[in-house]
Amino acid sequence: MKIIITGSLGNIGKPLAQNLIASGHDVTVVSSNADRKSDIENLGAKAAIGSVSDADFLASTFARADSLFAMTPPNLGGSNVISNTANAGKAFAAAINKAGVKRVVMLSSIGADLEKGTGPIVGLHQIEKIYNGLENTAVTFLRAGFFLLICITMYL
Repeated sequence: MKIIITGSLGNIGKPLAQNLIASGHDVTVVSSNADRKSDIENLGAKAAIGSVSDADFLASTFARADSLFAMTPPNLGGSNVISNTANAGKAFAAAINKAGVKRVVMLSSIGADLEKGTGPIVGLHQIEKIYNGLENTAVTFLRAGFFLLICITMYL
């Protein structure tokens, strides 16, 4: 399968990429940091360097993908954290529709089912609502307080 991982090579993306590559999948890792390109390629994955707020970049990256692990990084140091997070989710949704991705696993959070009172997690709540509107795409939300890598791999 062709699988896209967003969230670069952090504590989630790197072991997930390693696991999927070891299982024989064609993996592309999305990062906003050009310095990560060689690290991504050294794992055996393709690197896609660009912004998760750029729907055209995402659609190009998602083209012909069977599955997407969507991790929308919060902009906690910036202003308008919730709207910035939700806007990235809108870019993801537009790209998913344009590319025709059929399977999405979104790393969300405990509390994302709540409309208010959860701080920055409200942005994830908004993204879940956006993703629920995707047509012809099966979406799984992982509302993790913690999670097991094997669970993510199961859903992709």
